[in-house]
Amino acid sequence: PKQTKQIMIHPDFYSYKVKIVDKPFSAGGDAYYKQTAIISFYNIKQQLLFSKDFGYISTDEIYDNIEKHNLVNLDYCYVRNFSFTTYRRIQVVDKFSSIKLKSISAQNAFFDSEYNIDFSYLIIDESVVNFENTCFANGDLKFSHTNFGNGDVNFSYALFRSSIVDFSNAIFGEGDVVFKNATFLDGFKNFQYTDFGVGPINFVNTDFGNGEVSFINSNFNEGDVSFKVARFGTGKVDFHFAKFYGGDISFERTSFGDGDVDFKTVEFGTGKVNFNRATFGNGNVVFEASGADGRITFKKTSFGNGDLSFDLAEYENTELNLEKAFFGECNLSFF
Repeated sequence: PKQTKQIMIHPDFYSYKVKIVDKPFSAGGDAYYKQTAIISFYNIKQQLLFSKDFGYISTDEIYDNIEKHNLVNLDYCYVRNFSFTTYRRIQVVDKFSSIKLKSISAQNAFFDSEYNIDFSYLIIDESVVNFENTCFANGDLKFSHTNFGNGDVNFSYALFRSSIVDFSNAIFGEGDVVFKNATFLDGFKNFQYTDFGVGPINFVNTDFGNGEVSFINSNFNEGDVSFKVARFGTGKVDFHFAKFYGGDISFERTSFGDGDVDFKTVEFGTGKVNFNRATFGNGNVVFEASGADGRITFKKTSFGNGDLSFDLAEYENTELNLEKAFFGECNLSFF
């Protein structure tokens, strides 16, 4: 079959329809499938926007491949109702038992589920985990308690349409963790108690959409962390109790939307913390009881009309720079 080149799916479609046909599909390499899934995308008026072809195999075949080869390769594939909880049920093991895999690659894939897209409680080997340019179209997405190993983890350009995206208690290792240019739609994004490992963390230009985003108790370790030019919507952005160590932290030109922003009791560590040119909406912004031992800059940062609190902050050996910051009609406290 002629090699197919996939491109990123634009997030503004309203609905889609899937048709499976007996036609081989190939995108080069190992991405060869005996059947093709033709997905048609529609706007809110049910007018056709575009169509794309993906490879297709059944979930039973996927589970069988996992059992035989201990790996998942779903590049350029349409995946229906995939769940490791279902796989555990088939294997007659406890639903919270860990499943060990050699690798996961599902770049340019399309996940669709009536229930959950479930990758929870996995232990992945040292190899790369790749979900670049993948669309999670329907169904809650679960990576909770997943151990990603020490390889790179790539969600760049991924489209998360799930109303719940759950990475809580996930563990990343020594590789790069990349969500660059990813897009989340409305809903709850959960990174509570996530351990991001020692490699660099990249949320550059990530669009988090509306809804709560939680990094409560997350551990960012020694790696550099960047949310540069990321965008948050109307929900609360919560880094309460998060811990950073020696890496630099960038929120440069980040847009925080109109929800509350909570950095209460955050430990910023010894790295440089950059909020330069960031924009906060009209929600309350809290740095209460946060601590740092380096440098924090808010140069030309724009704050809205919500209250801004640095109460009980411990910056004894820290340079705090608010040069040319703009404050709205807010209460500002360094009590």
